[in-house]
Amino acid sequence: MSDMFEIGRRYRVTTGLGEQRGYSSFTVEAWEPPLLKLKTPWDETIINTSSPEFISAEKEMRDEERVPSPFDDFDIAESE
Repeated sequence: MSDMFEIGRRYRVTTGLGEQRGYSSFTVEAWEPPLLKLKTPWDETIINTSSPEFISAEKEMRDEERVPSPFDDFDIAESE
């Protein structure tokens, strides 16, 4: 379970309680279950992942992991 989060990786973290939910993108600084230390350019926070307020964390894709789309090279100006 200690490899559940990749240090240095960006995640979209969703938190909330009841009907109130929100999400932000963070970089994982440390993972010591159940505590997750997260950082943005302007803030640091620690989330208890066993808390009912923690909903999910999804890895954000890096550019090199993105699957190319057939529309990547499509130029609207050329199609007119």
